[in-house]
Amino acid sequence: MTTHVQTASSLLDKIPTEYRSELAALEKLDDDELWAAAESDMPEKLQKKMGGLLSKNQSGTLTLREQEALDRLRAEADRLMLRKSYAYVLLKWRGHKIPELAELMNP
Repeated sequence: MTTHVQTASSLLDKIPTEYRSELAALEKLDDDELWAAAESDMPEKLQKKMGGLLSKNQSGTLTLREQEALDRLRAEADRLMLRKSYAYVLLKWRGHKIPELAELMNP
């Protein structure tokens, strides 16, 4: 187990520094907490807001303020995906079967 966590921790060297402490904290979670992190989603309200801003971006009608909001939401989505991915890595290294990509895309 320690070897797996050490190996997982070495992955953090490749992650931007602003995310490392949050991901390292996942290593201290129990399996149930890791599953919750791995299966978490961006709140629906934020997903809808991001979708609307992406549509406006595609049509070229974003204001500067909306672009800044979209940038923040994208950063939040990136952070969430890193957190989910690292939680899945830890679960796999702890011996759990993690879902295939197709299973994640079509729950």
